[in-house]
Amino acid sequence: MIAVLYTLFIGIFEVWGLLYFLNTYMECRFKGVKKVISYLAFYIVFMVVVIVFSNILTGYAVIAKIFFIIIGIALYGRISYSRGFITCLFFACVDYILLFYVDCVYVSIMGMDEGLVTYVMGIVLRLIWIALLMFLRHKTGLIKKYLYDERISLRKYSWLPVFSGFIGIYLYVMFIYDNVPNYFYAFVSLAILCLNALDLFFLQDSLVQEEKIYQSERQNQKHKNQMQTFYDMQAVYERQGRKLHDYKKQMMTVNELIRKGELEAALEQTDAITENMSVELSEINVNHPVVNAILNREYRIAKGKGIGMTFSICDLSGLTIAGDDIVTIFGNLLENAIQACEVLVEKGNHPTVHIKMVNSNSKYIFNIKNPVPEKVEIEDNNIISKDYKGHGIGLLNVRSAVEKYNGDFALSCHEDEFVTVIMLKQ
Repeated sequence: MIAVLYTLFIGIFEVWGLLYFLNTYMECRFKGVKKVISYLAFYIVFMVVVIVFSNILTGYAVIAKIFFIIIGIALYGRISYSRGFITCLFFACVDYILLFYVDCVYVSIMGMDEGLVTYVMGIVLRLIWIALLMFLRHKTGLIKKYLYDERISLRKYSWLPVFSGFIGIYLYVMFIYDNVPNYFYAFVSLAILCLNALDLFFLQDSLVQEEKIYQSERQNQKHKNQMQTFYDMQAVYERQGRKLHDYKKQMMTVNELIRKGELEAALEQTDAITENMSVELSEINVNHPVVNAILNREYRIAKGKGIGMTFSICDLSGLTIAGDDIVTIFGNLLENAIQACEVLVEKGNHPTVHIKMVNSNSKYIFNIKNPVPEKVEIEDNNIISKDYKGHGIGLLNVRSAVEKYNGDFALSCHEDEFVTVIMLKQ
């Protein structure tokens, strides 16, 4: 009776630790009451499997119980978490192997004698295991953020849990079941325990690097698309400029036809002019084709999303920065400003982005202000707020483009307003 009660009690620690580990690296599908019910169901099934298989499987066959438990954890993970079965199986293996080898370290030193001390140490070992899981959650929490089943394979990290499982079988068959203390096996168990913990650190480092490469490639592709768009728009504006140049002459022709009373000919000429002037006139003109293209494009995007834009601009005809660098600077900054404002629009607000361009003392000064949902934390001119990490690579590219021309770049945030200031020498 005491053994059964102890098993039920120790099961609480194990189930809590298993769920804690799964929640560290995967997002649960269920919320609220459904989540609690799924936890209770998992505990009941887990304890039934443990008790039933402990009675059915004896001797060396007890090893099979471990495999059934790991498969059961993986199946529960597949049902309850937004990850594939292979990912769930990987974390189930790592978690249970950590628990198994915590026990192995103790048993290798103290043996497996039944008694009150063994019961107490069983609880202590579970607490040590949970403390290890908390440490891993604190140090490897980025895995949950960057683990995408479609972008990375876990195969190169799965060999260690599999290898550890076979070593565990060897330890049980050759030593633990015979209950003969051996410090060498304790050392091996501790080493494997540490290696499996380090496996999660290696996985996190790989995921972070994968994410950086992915974001860099995505940023480069976005930059190429922006450049193509702005070159296309520049060509449109050049054609528009030529049409506007001819527009005055065409209107003089219409005026002359009206004076002569040739109204039908004047009407035909007016229709031809209207048809040819199908290109929309640009709202903003700073006498720089690339900057015009960027400002007008982002203005139309913002306008379509219910975001206002105000301009205080100067003549930028003397700006000598390369076109792709202009796209990098203004494209990224205005896109980030619009994205921040979109959150406010969803909350029913009417945000406005303020753009100011000044030519003063042989320097161009660009100031962009936009409201933000909450204050953004900035340290050493870098955004450190979690919700704005997606802007990191874009801002790094902006900084690189500005420094290329020996310019200055500064970020600040005052309560609910984010400010970017750029200064470039002519």
